[in-house]
Amino acid sequence: LLVQLRYTSADGMHNFVLFTGTTKLGTRAGVWCGYKPPMGGHPGVIEMLYATRESRALMGPLFGVAGLHSLETYGELPVGSHNLSCHSFPIQQRLAFILGQILAEATENFENWIRSLEILADWAMRFESAPGKVIPLAELKKGRDFTLQILSTEAAQMPVPEWAIERDRGYAKQRRANGLFLNNLERDSNI
Repeated sequence: LLVQLRYTSADGMHNFVLFTGTTKLGTRAGVWCGYKPPMGGHPGVIEMLYATRESRALMGPLFGVAGLHSLETYGELPVGSHNLSCHSFPIQQRLAFILGQILAEATENFENWIRSLEILADWAMRFESAPGKVIPLAELKKGRDFTLQILSTEAAQMPVPEWAIERDRGYAKQRRANGLFLNNLERDSNI
């Protein structure tokens, strides 16, 4: 399966989907980042972030691609959603802190690695019937460089508030349980 970066605008959201191959369960591996544009004086919001375990290291570059798109299209970065799973909670807190946005205080959904597998499989099917736009992979490097630029700012060197760290520690058990469940699924699969 090809490594591809795709874009489509659907359901009032800008969607960036990076396909990276196949998971250990034989499904499409990748990352989806979707943001809603600014409206009525409110900033855009990154509403969707799903990654299969094999592709999670590529979330930063895909964030950068979405951020650059928002800057070029609307002149501003989107903010992080507060409808989070235990997996995206620490990412939102760190980036929101660095960018001077509002930090999430709690998770609001219970999604896990299995949901990411389903989401990426759904995107693969959607792109078969409506291919959207294929984006050159060089944009992923630009996205990575942009994210690294943000992470090297002075604000990024400051520690996240202790209350935020404590809240994140509270979700560690849930993240471990989700990971163990996926480990067992992969071990028991015949692929």
